[in-house]
Amino acid sequence: MRFVVYGAGAIGGFVAGALHRSGSPVILVARGENLARIRGGGLVLKTPGGTERIPIAAKSPDELVASDAGPDAMVLLCVKSQHTLDALLTLRRALPAPSAVACLQNGVENERVAERFFSSVYGVSVMCPNTYLEPGVVSGFSSPVRGVLDVGRHTGGDDAELDELVVAFTKAGFSSEAVADIRAVKYGKLLSNLGNVVEALCGPAARRGPIAELAEQEGRACLAAAGIAVDERSGRAALVTPTEIEGRSRPAGSTWQSVRRGQASTETDFLNGEICVLGRRHDVPTPVNALLQRLIREIYGAPERIGTYQESDLLAMAGSPVR
Repeated sequence: MRFVVYGAGAIGGFVAGALHRSGSPVILVARGENLARIRGGGLVLKTPGGTERIPIAAKSPDELVASDAGPDAMVLLCVKSQHTLDALLTLRRALPAPSAVACLQNGVENERVAERFFSSVYGVSVMCPNTYLEPGVVSGFSSPVRGVLDVGRHTGGDDAELDELVVAFTKAGFSSEAVADIRAVKYGKLLSNLGNVVEALCGPAARRGPIAELAEQEGRACLAAAGIAVDERSGRAALVTPTEIEGRSRPAGSTWQSVRRGQASTETDFLNGEICVLGRRHDVPTPVNALLQRLIREIYGAPERIGTYQESDLLAMAGSPVR
């Protein structure tokens, strides 16, 4: 199986590097300075075991050509949810007959969108404590298992490509297994991702504080009201062992990293925003998630404002959230 990995951040870059290192043919799709660094000196892959430079093939999105895909190729979509549609439109123009796409993304909307462009869509639940803070450099803080990548067909069932994908991920050092209901697994992951934005607003320590807890409570209430099955796979998460790299722990999650890099958007609209959508549809109040969704926009492009909000102020602003 060949791979086109679209997105070279904390997940895409790390997974691409691990797949390449294990012998899988990989094309990594990147942009800007990140692409220039990878082309100029290889992809720098940092793990608790050391640092490597991976001489991986890298292209910009507009350099993709039809021969990059084919019946034996799998596209791994590794962009944030707010960039999914743009990525899929690019892939459709460049790769007229791609065989399949797997979404290594947070949230539950990506697979639904991908089905409009690909006939075979796979969801991947990603549990990898990685970072991407510097162009051309990605770090994975779990050892000896690099992380958990559980895979399922978005429509359910099994096929040969699913099995091949699990084998490739496992060979690359991840724990990977096929799951029958990947949508339930990704809804379970969604609950854990509702605290991502809290790290950016209030600092990493607030991830286990009252605001994050209330956001999750609202999420659970909305999923229950909608009758959505949830599989949180806590046993699988236990396989991830956070380990220091060069004496340092992973600083924080993906939303914090996006703001730290000065990005003009985050995936909060597709995480906490998903809960707000369900709340409106099923008459479940979501004041905390709505507040978090609004406040994160105030610090886009302003990394100096990370952690400047107080949890007590957010609690007061949210009013009387559902408990």
